[in-house]
Amino acid sequence: MGYTNNGSEWRKWFDQPDGTTERVNRGGKGNKYGSGANQANTGTETRVDMNQISVDPSAITQSYYTNPLTYENYETQSRPVYQQSQALKDAADRLQQHENSKPGPYESQYNEQIQGLIDQILNRDKFSYDFSQDPMYQQYAQQYQRGGKLAMQDAMAESAALTGGYGNSYAQQVGQQTYQQYMEDLNNIIPELRDAAYDMYQDEGETMRSNLSMLQTEDDRDYGKYRDTVTDWKDELNYFYNVYSDMSEQEYQRYMNDSAAWEADRAYWYQKAYDEQQQKNWEKEFAAKYGSKSSSGGNKPHPKDPIQYTPSGSGLGTDASRTLAIQLAKLKNSAK
Repeated sequence: MGYTNNGSEWRKWFDQPDGTTERVNRGGKGNKYGSGANQANTGTETRVDMNQISVDPSAITQSYYTNPLTYENYETQSRPVYQQSQALKDAADRLQQHENSKPGPYESQYNEQIQGLIDQILNRDKFSYDFSQDPMYQQYAQQYQRGGKLAMQDAMAESAALTGGYGNSYAQQVGQQTYQQYMEDLNNIIPELRDAAYDMYQDEGETMRSNLSMLQTEDDRDYGKYRDTVTDWKDELNYFYNVYSDMSEQEYQRYMNDSAAWEADRAYWYQKAYDEQQQKNWEKEFAAKYGSKSSSGGNKPHPKDPIQYTPSGSGLGTDASRTLAIQLAKLKNSAK
């Protein structure tokens, strides 16, 4: 037996002994377990593998009235008693087991990383630049200072050579100017270094947002797998519920039918016994009333002839009553 989902219509099939398939439409059957009913209709049929369970739906009780009533036992044989079959109990256990296997709440393996990146992005310091703390500036400063000192020495040496090798204030002034020019060139690269630092700041932010997006994509993929698992669980739970519900309904209906058959048989045998007892009472009354006449040689009326005999107290003393008795007798004899 299996189930398919075709839109809002559940269809159930039972495999027959001859290999054929009997399908029963169950239009509009509700989804007992909620959100599964809101899933999009793909137009395809999903079958649940019956190998997943050990329940045999055909093993439910076939009859609760295996020993029909007879004339001898209709007063002593009790009404059939409803008891769940083992197959139905197994179906209930399988349903409960599957219900207990409900997937737990989703737990993201990326949640801490995602929350950490979100916190970094939202609480990130605004961009600021201090060239004195810039390693690139410090590297340039060392180069320019070294170059400025060398250039200053060369300029002073040249000035001293022009003046006969004696140091003078002019040579010092020329050397200082040369060094100062190097320092000005160093300062001129600060805006470039600031722009480079800002680009790095922006790139760092983009990298964090890109990493966040990647983690969220992976988390969404994992959540999608989790939702597929939950959906499969709900579909299977719905299936096991339908199996149990159908088995229970069929089994209990068989019990109700068998109870009705028992009641009909009991009523039949009771009526038959009642009719026989009435006949015996009639014959007994007849014998008591007319038995003495038979010994005197008089005509003894037949006990079943209403024309010749009417039970005492029956009120059938008039011609109309005798005619009615004849008709009743004919009806009674024709019914036997």
